[in-house]
Amino acid sequence: MSDHDSDPLVLLCELENLSDAHLVGVSLEEAGIAFRVAEHGSHGFDVAFPHAWGMLYVDAAERARAEAIVAAVRADEALEEGELDGGDED
Repeated sequence: MSDHDSDPLVLLCELENLSDAHLVGVSLEEAGIAFRVAEHGSHGFDVAFPHAWGMLYVDAAERARAEAIVAAVRADEALEEGELDGGDED
């Protein structure tokens, strides 16, 4: 068991999809923040009404920093989507 395995992890947010999980995970790794992703299992009515892709748990001591990183990653994603969707409508 590594040192990170004994750190208390707290639920931070739901991950929207695999791309969100990858971008957030890379950013957290670069910042040196311990995290785990718990995958959602879909069954029954959950398939008809899908939930988030997974749940992101982070080191409790790094929660505020992790929240800022997730917000920044998602803001960048939203900006890129806006540019791709025709954000330049002159």
